[in-house]
Amino acid sequence: MIAMLEDDLDTFLDTADFAEVALSGATPINGIFDNGYASAMGMAGSGPTFTCKSSDATSLNPGTSTLTIRSSSYLVVGVEADGTGMTLLRLEAA
Repeated sequence: MIAMLEDDLDTFLDTADFAEVALSGATPINGIFDNGYASAMGMAGSGPTFTCKSSDATSLNPGTSTLTIRSSSYLVVGVEADGTGMTLLRLEAA
């Protein structure tokens, strides 16, 4: 059953559709990048996130890990596993 779920995630994160590749050092990670508008406590800006398989995020640590996405570097500031095999990475421009 777990292998089937993993296969479904690979299909969902296929770069031929919506996913794209981020680099953690030289390691490629497929995921969904979002850099939408965010506002908190009167401050506005972007709120970049990257959603990937949890198994691809195990070595990423908030405050020290970086991802390169679309030629831009981002610091991982949050790692939020959702319990379904997917993890949301909260990012900030590095």
